[in-house]
Amino acid sequence: MKMQIGDIEVPAVWAICHECGGEGKSSAYLGAYTAEEFDEAFNDNGKADYFGGAYDRTCEHCKGSGKVQEPDLRGLTAEQRDYVAGWAQEEAEYRAMCEAERRMGC
Repeated sequence: MKMQIGDIEVPAVWAICHECGGEGKSSAYLGAYTAEEFDEAFNDNGKADYFGGAYDRTCEHCKGSGKVQEPDLRGLTAEQRDYVAGWAQEEAEYRAMCEAERRMGC
């Protein structure tokens, strides 16, 4: 199996989605709550609904499958490994920027 990363095609393997933990759905879009904020945001029924999955959405990362393709690092050449490492760094920086914008309400 192969996957496209940037400008190159590399060997790939299936892995459990790191966004939803393989569940295919998540309520992570709600953000994180302190215990106090959680108590304020949800009454007893709302808490049961929250933990029961009522607020879950289909995972945007794996599209609900619970699995994603990842580069098979064992099958990469040194050049491919360097390229994938640079690509992963750029992706991490982009996700951090998006998260910062989301926290600012953008």
